Amino acid sequence: MGILCRLVRSMLVRTELKTAYSLSSDPGSPIEGRDRAKRDFAVLKDWLTSGLKRARANGTLTMIVRADRLRELMEIAPVGGVALFPLWPRSQDAAHRAILQIRKGSKAPFLLMPGVVLHESDGQYTREANAILRDASALTIVPQALLDPDRV
Repeated sequence: MGILCRLVRSMLVRTELKTAYSLSSDPGSPIEGRDRAKRDFAVLKDWLTSGLKRARANGTLTMIVRADRLRELMEIAPVGGVALFPLWPRSQDAAHRAILQIRKGSKAPFLLMPGVVLHESDGQYTREANAILRDASALTIVPQALLDPDRV
């Protein structure tokens, strides 16, 4: 997930939104850059509001969110056009992060997608994760038809 982490980190560094540490029991990393990349500094309501304001009509807002903040996020997310794509560390483990995608103005029902398993039991990337991370294969979070703004 190096590319995704770098993207999120660059957004966090450049943002002018008010930031705050989440209430997590994770002590973080002593390495500043790693700590910033792995921690959740965002005030989710600010990110969501700002992102949706900047999205075009029928455009999408895509965010990587920590699983422990999903309840908070679902309370402030719009009613329609929301899809959640879990990132499973291993097939037998609970997801720690998920990709949330919202289509602005959509009436589509909430979608819980299958997600992707990132690692095999031996720690190596799965074939699908390796294709995305190493070979630049597309990651289809939600098929376009499922987030159609006219779908009720």
